[in-house]
Amino acid sequence: HGSSLSPAIHAAVAARIGADWEVVVGERMLRARRNGVTVNLFHDGRAIVDGTTDEAEARSILARVVGT
Repeated sequence: HGSSLSPAIHAAVAARIGADWEVVVGERMLRARRNGVTVNLFHDGRAIVDGTTDEAEARSILARVVGT
């Protein structure tokens, strides 16, 4: 199970990627969209990358969004 992501972390991610991604921060998640790809980051640590079927590409996109 993933680590918990606080709303403050979601706000920091939104501030960092907001210039390049369309970002919506909700009560329980952050959603970022760009070039047909959507990344959903949930407060409980889960993440869903939609818009690619390539697992390596999805992991790379997630790493860029989260900043790892």
